[in-house]
Amino acid sequence: MSIPTAKNINAARCIFQKAEGWSYARSILSKYFQDHKSDTDIVTIAIKAILINQLYFTNVREILPLARHLHEKREIHARILKGDVKAVDEIARTTKNFRSFASKYAHFHNKDAFPIFDRYVERALCLLTGKGVGKTYADFHNAISQFKKGLNPQVSWEELDTFLWLYGQKKVLDSNGKATVNKEIKSLYEKQLEMFKLLEPPSATTPTSTPSAV
Repeated sequence: MSIPTAKNINAARCIFQKAEGWSYARSILSKYFQDHKSDTDIVTIAIKAILINQLYFTNVREILPLARHLHEKREIHARILKGDVKAVDEIARTTKNFRSFASKYAHFHNKDAFPIFDRYVERALCLLTGKGVGKTYADFHNAISQFKKGLNPQVSWEELDTFLWLYGQKKVLDSNGKATVNKEIKSLYEKQLEMFKLLEPPSATTPTSTPSAV
């Protein structure tokens, strides 16, 4: 297992700050969710769902039915605030497995309890631990929680997510410079490769598992 150091975490923070589009998107979501904590009306829920889907590219084609589902399951919001990991899987299974959307919806309601799942985070975890992350959000949460135990306790879920998300894309581009990743991150990678090299933890290991398709 390869554990990121403070240097790696700080490099990720610096890169993310340079990714102005992503920094802006995170700020918008954080502000809106902070200002609209309640999930009692359908309009607020729909706006939250649309913002996540649009700004964080969760690829939910029919977002309004998903918002109605969240509104109908009133107890979901209270469970998210309590940090109930199983609530994320219930959101994800609305019509198909929207694990990425569900994790982001929960994360912006309760950043201390819910790390974000996406394909780059999954890839990074597989590469760093040599293990898969399972097929449910609960499985992923367990895997990333075990990984986080090796880090400085002061590293937040948001900081770890930033590192893993960037590291996962770095490894994709290291293997194939023409690969399709986020355009803004790819541009930064091409212009500031040395900074991306600072993401590489010491004693990297060869993975024994490969990420599942997303």
